[in-house]
This record gives sequence, structure tokens and C-alpha cells, in this order.
Amino acid sequence: MVVADVQEPPSAEPNCSGSSRIIHTSSLKSDVLCVRFAPDRDYIAAAESSGVVQLIPLRRNVGLRQFELSAEDETLPCTDMAFVPRQSEKKRLLVAYASGFVRLWQITPANSKAVLYRSWREVQYNPELPDGYVISPIEDMQLSNVKFNQLIAIASSYDGKRFVTGGSDTVVRSYEIHSSSFGRMLIPRNQFQNCHTNRVTALIYHPRGMRDASFAHTVISGSWDGTIQAWDDRSCGSLWQHAGTNVAGPDGISIDPVRNLLITGSYRHDKVLAQVWEARAAVAPEKARNLTSMGKPLSEINQEAGLPPTQIYVARIASDSQFMIFGGTNANILKIVNAGTLRTFAAVTNLGSGVYSADSCSDPDDKKRFLVVFSNGFKVHVLLVDPRQSLAIEGVNVLPA
Repeated sequence: MVVADVQEPPSAEPNCSGSSRIIHTSSLKSDVLCVRFAPDRDYIAAAESSGVVQLIPLRRNVGLRQFELSAEDETLPCTDMAFVPRQSEKKRLLVAYASGFVRLWQITPANSKAVLYRSWREVQYNPELPDGYVISPIEDMQLSNVKFNQLIAIASSYDGKRFVTGGSDTVVRSYEIHSSSFGRMLIPRNQFQNCHTNRVTALIYHPRGMRDASFAHTVISGSWDGTIQAWDDRSCGSLWQHAGTNVAGPDGISIDPVRNLLITGSYRHDKVLAQVWEARAAVAPEKARNLTSMGKPLSEINQEAGLPPTQIYVARIASDSQFMIFGGTNANILKIVNAGTLRTFAAVTNLGSGVYSADSCSDPDDKKRFLVVFSNGFKVHVLLVDPRQSLAIEGVNVLPA
């Protein structure tokens, strides 16, 4: 993930406009790079640049308390996280680290305890050696000159059986979550297949895979090479790609499951806030040749005229699929946009540093409202948004139906 070096002014206070207000703020000990709501909406996971993950209770009046996940000798940043869909009473959280580690934590919220259930570490891919490894994965760990992959992105399948990773060595890997085996590298096996040529910055399983078997293995990746690509986590080489966007971080790509559209943040485009693309289902490898390039975006969401452009790190679909959430650096803003009208519905400005991560969920107290958690320097803010209130600011364009 590309992170701008911005110092947070100690006096900066967020300014909320439109139908939103900040209801909770937590101050941590280092920069927060990733935030996620737990599936039960009882905790917020906040990944720090120090290598620690904080579990922050969303409601402090129900007996929950804050605690942390920390691995011995881990000092490099936590770069991305994914809660594994629940199959038991315990929560499971996958955390990717810049050190090359993936750690699976098993969490018991009632006791404010966590156990390191399993871990993996990725050796940097070397195309000149067999299978990309120096000798073997186990022997590699014992060598002082081994280079480990700098992980940036991780995603869990909706059935809780698999996860995928991506990072600085450009390779997407697929893992079985119940196995300690190293991930399978989804490297092309023939000239008709594609792959990324620069760091993999974002990964997401298609949300339709929750109920539709034809999407269950579909993964979308973003990269600093200017493409987004689709994969089947069981086969090598990407199946199709879109070119023309630079995704800067793990939250820079999302999928609208209702309209089946990809939304990507545009880090390098001065006039474009985000781009909208068609999301295809994964196809059989023999058919992938005809779907290599899917052309230009269906539409673009423009930056607001007269305002400083935002370099986008966050492009998320809100929990109700009716709103989009954007955040980034330069202008240091969090913006919530109506997905149908593209009107800016709410915004948070006067932030001390960039917004690198955000997540949303429905409000446990009122299902017609939703919550947005976002990172800002050392702080984690929780924003309450009420769509029933009137729109605040005019917008442009129309999202494809």
C-alpha cells in the first residue's frame, strides 16, 4: 500500500456535514492502516503500523473491553485484515503483515482473549527458481538471506474455507484455511493468461459467492500496474482484466452485488474520484482468451469542481448497497455518495491526515441507519449516517442500472 507521509496536526477536529455525525473516537499508539467491523457488530478491529491489532468494543455498556492481538517479535505493520465467516461461537480474524506473515487469530470476545490459531509466512517469489522458492518453504525459514513477501492484501471466501493474499512480489496466492500448507501461486501456465506485473494492492471475493455457487471462487484483485483482474482461486492465471485504474490500497476496490459492478478508487487521476466497471463471473480457462481485456469503464465518478482533488485509498459499497464511501489523502476527506444519484450525501472534512481504510455495517439500534468506521492517523472514528435525512450537496452523473 502506498502511504503518504503526512503528519497529523494535534488541533485538527473533524467537521461533519450532511446526514452524519461522529459518535465515537479511539486514539491508538501508532498509525491505523486498516479497520474492520466484526460480523456481530460488537467489536472494531484496528490494525496498526506497529504490528498490533486492537479490538475496540463498539458498545462499552455491555461489559466488553478493549484488548489487543500481538505476535512475539512482530514489529512491521499489519496491512490488511479479514474476518472469517463464522462457523462456531468463536470469531476468527485473518491478519496480513508487511513481514510476510499471515496469522489466523481465534477470538473469544466475552473473555477479551485471543489465541494464535495458525500462521503462514510467504517467501518472495523468484521466477528463476523451481516453484519460485529457494529450496523449500520450511528450509527457507532457516536461511538468513531469505526474502519474504511484503503482504498488502488478504481476503476470505464466504464459506470460510479459503483465503487469498497479494503483495509486493505481484503473485496472488490461494490457501486452504484449515491447512498449514503454503499457498498455491496462481501464476499463468500459458501465453494467453494474464497476471499482475506490479504489487497486488487489493483483493476481494465476489459477494454473490455468498449464495451463488458460480461466484463462490471468484476473486477480484487490484494492483499498482494499472489493472484490476479476476481470478478463480482454483486455477492459475487471471481470467479477465480491466486496464486504466491504479488501486492504492486494500480498500480501494469493492463490488456492488445488486448491480454486479466493480467500483475502484482512482489514486492517479486528478479529475476522477472513482471508476465503474462490469464485474464478470469467473469463466473456464479455455474461454479466458476471449475475455482478456474488457475495455473502458462503464462510467466515472468525477471529483467535485473547485475543490482540491483527493487521491483515493477507499472506495467501498455501504452495507445497504445504496451508498458508496470514498476516502483518501491530499484533501483528507471521507465522502458518502448516493449510488443511484451520485449526490454527495455526507462528508467528513478537516481531518488531520489521510483516510486509508473504512468499513460499514447497519446500525444495531436502527436498521435504517448505518455506521462507517474509518482510520485517520492514530485515530479511529465511528460515523453514524441516517439516509432518511435530506441530501446535503449536489452531485453529477448516474450510476449504470
